[in-house]
Amino acid sequence: MRWIIIIIPFCLMCSVPGSIQDADEALKKGRELSQMLDEGKINSLYSHFSEVDYSLEQLKSFLLRLDDTIGQEETLLNDRITRGYSSEVFYKYTRYSRYENSDEPVRTIFGIRENGQLYEFSVKTLPQPHRSRFSEYETKTKLSLPFEGRWTVIWGGRTSNTNNHVGSRDQRFAYDFTIMHDNSMSKGDGSWNDQYYAYSKPITAPGNGIIVKVQNHEPENKIGEMTKTPGNYVVIDHQNGEFSFLCHLKNGSVPVVEGEYVVAGQRVGECGNSGHSTAPGLHYHLQNTSIIFDGEGLPAQFQNYFANGVKISRGEPNWNEVVKN
Repeated sequence: MRWIIIIIPFCLMCSVPGSIQDADEALKKGRELSQMLDEGKINSLYSHFSEVDYSLEQLKSFLLRLDDTIGQEETLLNDRITRGYSSEVFYKYTRYSRYENSDEPVRTIFGIRENGQLYEFSVKTLPQPHRSRFSEYETKTKLSLPFEGRWTVIWGGRTSNTNNHVGSRDQRFAYDFTIMHDNSMSKGDGSWNDQYYAYSKPITAPGNGIIVKVQNHEPENKIGEMTKTPGNYVVIDHQNGEFSFLCHLKNGSVPVVEGEYVVAGQRVGECGNSGHSTAPGLHYHLQNTSIIFDGEGLPAQFQNYFANGVKISRGEPNWNEVVKN
């Protein structure tokens, strides 16, 4: 079943249902709003939508269609809070669940302002993972995480509720990484690339190999904007049928050239915000060809790294884990 419906209200002159002091309070608020949604407490939910472009009757109609289409929530898969900045502090509560009438996971988002009002609300079914013939594949290359220090897995794992790449043939097992502190990717108001903790941080070769493709001159995106290209990137041929792709690199930061042999840990660029990216971070995936967007994704199992403080001898980082070599 393919079904998507989204409501995105913007508050103008909102009453204050209760201020949010930190990420823990925002998480609690998101779960309370989800309970209101699931229990059909329309008036309570709508009190957070005052002075918006949608009426109470429209919200009632939406919730009725929601119930008729996917039914009730059965199982919470995972949820989290991320923090952002604009003219004021805001939090995004993202919830992934199983619903009784949906074969696919459902993602619910509540965007919560610091004053407790909503600026965003959406409900969306997620795509089925691509049926890969490489599901049981074991990585041949001895891979290390392609960066220094502690990074957070923004997208990673084999399910659609942990990884938004899983519906893609070439990026079936891809990862997105960034650096976070206190549930936030940035300091200040977060409106400039250099306010993001990951921006300009070294990106390193995850394994030995030959550089077979370099893109180094895509401009940096403004925060919240993106293009349809992979941005600046490096492709490494590990000479065993495995090719590493490191994308969204900073404009002009790539020091290596095509044909150059690199070793694991060698710097191949800096974290940037180029291409199909709205904020600084690193996209990484392994595939069986050197041609971007034309290949089959391979599981990337890294060796001897830490995930949430636990030593992993060989594994695949997962959604929301904090990882380091």
